[in-house]
Amino acid sequence: MTMAQHETKPEAMTPLKARFVNAGPCPFEVWRKEQGLTRSEFARLLGISYNMAYALERGHLARLPEYLVFAIVDAGLPDNLVGAYYRWRAGKPWQDR
Repeated sequence: MTMAQHETKPEAMTPLKARFVNAGPCPFEVWRKEQGLTRSEFARLLGISYNMAYALERGHLARLPEYLVFAIVDAGLPDNLVGAYYRWRAGKPWQDR
């Protein structure tokens, strides 16, 4: 049997994943890439671990910890990113605001 004969079924998309697909990319990831930063550089800028930066960009954080919000403000990131994150995580478009 060849690889072409083994068709895999597409994975069922979880409601959370579908929500992110509909909302587009994470606002923090978009900002980071616009600045030309790697995720490691972004994490260093905020004073957080690489894993926390990954969790932030993947929407694993339902609520942003207070220290992270302060780090975002202290690093000089745009004021609207925190609100955009919450809109994005709720599955709503955030880029038109």
